[in-house]
Amino acid sequence: VKDIIGAINFSKKFNIKKMVLVGGKDSYKLTKMLRENNVAVMLNRLHDLPDLPEAETDLLYKLPYLLQKDSVIFCLQNQGDMEAMNARNIAFLAGTAAAYGLTKEQALQSITLNSAKILGIDKLVGSIESGKLASIVVSEGDILDMRTNKIILAYINGRQLNLNNFQNDLYKKYSNKLGIKE
Repeated sequence: VKDIIGAINFSKKFNIKKMVLVGGKDSYKLTKMLRENNVAVMLNRLHDLPDLPEAETDLLYKLPYLLQKDSVIFCLQNQGDMEAMNARNIAFLAGTAAAYGLTKEQALQSITLNSAKILGIDKLVGSIESGKLASIVVSEGDILDMRTNKIILAYINGRQLNLNNFQNDLYKKYSNKLGIKE
């Protein structure tokens, strides 16, 4: 908490226009100050344990809701070990946030539009609107649920991605061999 207050005071003293707090495990304790100073928060992976032993074990899962209810702009991010490989799990982090208080729309926004706003590129990406770059994924199931999420289409900047790969080929091969119907 002291570090967050110090960072906000530093940004005021040096007239820093746009401050973003990265990590923010204690940000829920200072939501009024964050909102008043227009400080955005990039929450680290929610699938972690709190730093303090006396904290509730599901505190990190609740963080997005605690920030949302107090109107602090935030996004979910995947900083840490094996970021590139774990990028595929960002939707499931949003799914956890939805299970702990956010609506599904708010959870999806925490990995799309909110991220774009924090990065200052929301005029180009982050939502489906006329004039923006067309990047979208389509899932047969709930995109935020690891059990039912099945991506069937993906477009980046208006170009369709080929989703066939070696893993899909193996899945089909062994599903057929074992008589599993898709």
